[in-house]
Amino acid sequence: MRLPNQIEKAFLLKKTFLFADLNLEHLFAIADKIEIQVLDKGECVFKDNQNALHLYIIEKGQVQLFDKKNQLLIELSEGDLFGDEALFNDQLHQYQAICSSSCHLLTLTKKHITAIISECPSVAINLLEAFARQITFRHAAS
Repeated sequence: MRLPNQIEKAFLLKKTFLFADLNLEHLFAIADKIEIQVLDKGECVFKDNQNALHLYIIEKGQVQLFDKKNQLLIELSEGDLFGDEALFNDQLHQYQAICSSSCHLLTLTKKHITAIISECPSVAINLLEAFARQITFRHAAS
């Protein structure tokens, strides 16, 4: 698989709810901060009880999230993001993420996300909406 260039990263970001409100200038600045992680089918992105170091956006492929009992919570696909909830509360991941196909994951560190939020406050609002959806999802799954 060919890795996306900065323009392709910016347009992928535009497709995500987190960055959909941003103009291209901001998207290019964010795309410059992104790193790409390439994983094969079956590889673990992170395990539960692991430190949260990145927010992940799926550029290509699918990722399954499993609870501590190894039960499937959800399957995510291109444009979806995950890993953000533990990143901001300095806690360990409470689930594991496994690639269900070959994947390209765009990653941002907490430092980068914090800088983006200071420049683009609408991203913070979108993150709050994502957290609210995750809380609702967790309560429905319990």
